[in-house]
Amino acid sequence: MSTLNVLCGICSEFYTNTDKIYVTRCGHVFHQQCLFHWLQVSHTCPQCRDGCLRHQCRRIYLNFEPLREDELKCEDTSEISNKLSGYEWIAVDWEMDDELLKTFAFHFGTDENGNNIYCARGFHKGDIIPAYYSPSKRGVLAPWGFKSHLLTHNIEILDISCDGAAEYKWVHASNGDLPENALATGHTSYGEPLYTARAEHNGNLLYGKLHRQYKMAYVPYGDEELCKSQYEVLVRISKLQNSPSN
Repeated sequence: MSTLNVLCGICSEFYTNTDKIYVTRCGHVFHQQCLFHWLQVSHTCPQCRDGCLRHQCRRIYLNFEPLREDELKCEDTSEISNKLSGYEWIAVDWEMDDELLKTFAFHFGTDENGNNIYCARGFHKGDIIPAYYSPSKRGVLAPWGFKSHLLTHNIEILDISCDGAAEYKWVHASNGDLPENALATGHTSYGEPLYTARAEHNGNLLYGKLHRQYKMAYVPYGDEELCKSQYEVLVRISKLQNSPSN
């Protein structure tokens, strides 16, 4: 059995070629069983104590074969760092309650019943539809085909916990106009981008999609899909572009 001269930071055992090894979003590596047991107790990285959730950890495969001398070169890690920052879409885990969601998801506000809702998207009829996730309903409400659909499978939540370099805002637009820095959060089956939008109806803010081809925002309401010519679009603005130049 091959081993590496590298220790797991939790159990202090060397990694072997039969181990399942996972990396956190902050880049620290542990045995799967050690890390997942830790995360049942604490939502922090065991090594640096940065925020860490189980769904943000990824399995990695280590090379246990010796490298040639010409392969032992330092690589630019900036690309890796970029991949470990920013926003991402993650599959819904039914263990995600409000307390956990508030640590990483983009919080929209509340629905008409006062339940918390979060930025999400769902896969339906070939489309990836901007929508909102309701933990109380255990699904996303998505507008499609003149109806409101409760989707409970193939749904994702927007994770912004590592996106400190950007700011999220709502910007008003109308009649199919798209604000600068609008965040594309879905697309149609034929590849047209869709955007997260919200619009007012009977005093309530409803969350759905902007479909520019039809110059309307579409939002779920009851069992229906409502169309709105006046709406707000979710934009993502890099803090770097707002900072003064040197």
